[in-house]
Amino acid sequence: MKPLHLAAIVVTGLLVWTGVNSLRPPPPPAKKTATPPPKTKEASCTIKRAVFGGTQTALLKVLKGRTVHYIVLDLPTDNPLMPDYQSNWLDANYGQEQPSVVGVFPTVEDAVTRAANLCKRN
Repeated sequence: MKPLHLAAIVVTGLLVWTGVNSLRPPPPPAKKTATPPPKTKEASCTIKRAVFGGTQTALLKVLKGRTVHYIVLDLPTDNPLMPDYQSNWLDANYGQEQPSVVGVFPTVEDAVTRAANLCKRN
C-alpha cells in the first residue's frame, strides 16, 4: 500500500469519526460544586457576672459597639434598693445601651451555661 493511499484512508476515517461525533448530543453541563458563602466575621461577645446575691439569676444581652455582652445578673428579692444598685452598675458598665432579658434561671450555673451556648468564642 502506498503512503498516499494510507493517508487517504486515515483522513477518510477521521472525517467519518468527526461526522458521527457531531451527530451525538452534547454532554450535560458539569454541575457546579456549591461554594461556601464567604465567611463573615461574627460579632465578638463577652460573658460577665454581676454578683448581687439572690436566689434567681437573669441573663441579659447588651449590644455595645460591635460586641455582644451577656450579663449573668443576680436577682435578690430581700433588698428594695437592689434594683437601683443594679441599674447603676449597668449604666457604669454599658452606658445608655438598654439590655434585653434573655431569660431568668433558677441557678447561676444554668444562666452561665446558656450564655456560653449563645457566645461561641471566635
